[in-house]
Amino acid sequence: MNESFDMRDLVQTIGIRDYGEDTVGLLLTGSFAKGNATPHSDVDLIVSSADIQDGGQRIFRHCGRLVNLKIQSRETLASVLVDPQSACRYLTALTYSVPLIDRDGFLQDLLDKARNFDWTPELIYSAHRDAAAELIAWLEEVHKGIAGLELGDSGRLLQAVHGCSWGMLRVVQLHLRVLEGGDNTVVDDVMAAVGAAAEWPTLLRTAIGLTGASLSDRVEAGLELFCATSELVQSSFLPDEMRMIEPSLAQTREFLTSRPRHWANQPTAANAH
Repeated sequence: MNESFDMRDLVQTIGIRDYGEDTVGLLLTGSFAKGNATPHSDVDLIVSSADIQDGGQRIFRHCGRLVNLKIQSRETLASVLVDPQSACRYLTALTYSVPLIDRDGFLQDLLDKARNFDWTPELIYSAHRDAAAELIAWLEEVHKGIAGLELGDSGRLLQAVHGCSWGMLRVVQLHLRVLEGGDNTVVDDVMAAVGAAAEWPTLLRTAIGLTGASLSDRVEAGLELFCATSELVQSSFLPDEMRMIEPSLAQTREFLTSRPRHWANQPTAANAH
């Protein structure tokens, strides 16, 4: 924990009694919990109690720091143990969180369970179903990407680029059950899990905007990423799920064969000087 910032004073400022004095818990997360906060780091906190329902967040400043206070129910906090999407995105962060207040021991019990988390066969099956649903949900953006490239329509391209980059990342994250280190590391976390020898990380880097490629080139790389993602995950998808995906996959492959892959030879942003 960063000793230059007085957490006790911040806790007093929050007015913790307003959230249920007998069972309230206050959890410090993010860089301050990990001990690697910088002068520009926000203070991330979660407040919960037996009486709290999800209530959004409060954002305010304290001693020059931006404070992000999320108000979450215990059910939401505990979902990291039973919901694959929550586990992938938040479980690692929970394991290094620090309880600042824990009136009835709920937070410590939750942290102990998080640190002993394991992927059961039931959770793995659920993760695969979530990955399939996620991929199917992005099919509309895949088709918008094709139409946007055919028509030179920047509106369609802008709608497509997120689903064809971040959307594919989330599909693979669920399929491989990658527990991300945090918002700042998830891209590297998932690429490392896929493996540097595969083409998938190269496609992701271009589609997500790390190579300085144009919008149309990013979408084209994203369409190839959709094809690569479908191939990567199909072994764990049910027949009905693949039947939903395969027509879009065939259309995308046919479209890509008619286009030169000139973007693949462009220098990365780091080398384009």
